[in-house]
Amino acid sequence: MLKHLDSIDDLYYLQRGDQFSAGNRKKLFTGPQIGNTYQKGINWIGDFPNLDLVIVRSSPKEYGDRWLDENENLYLYYLMIEHRGTNKAKINYDSKENRALLDQHLHNAKVLLTTNSLSDNSLLNVEGYFNVIETRR
Repeated sequence: MLKHLDSIDDLYYLQRGDQFSAGNRKKLFTGPQIGNTYQKGINWIGDFPNLDLVIVRSSPKEYGDRWLDENENLYLYYLMIEHRGTNKAKINYDSKENRALLDQHLHNAKVLLTTNSLSDNSLLNVEGYFNVIETRR
């Protein structure tokens, strides 16, 4: 179902299968209530180290993020990489973007997973709320 996000609180009521527009995300994620800029794939609500919600935008075709099981309960998400595509490429483990996910076991904020719609690039799919269960280097 297509949802319109009027306030930050609306993010807490999204359900798997909902969609919202990328333009609506841009408008809502521009301001002091959302950590990080709207162009980034990892955003958050709250102040470190006490986050309330982590919001992930995934581009499966672009970065190789993907479901690991046919029931779509386990998702592989690649962390933000500096100098992507060069021989200097590396994960910055100290960046707030990556810490928001890597420290999920400490702040216990749910992770709202959204993916770019493959059929309409102006929409984002809501995949649900998840926990980080494993990290690999």
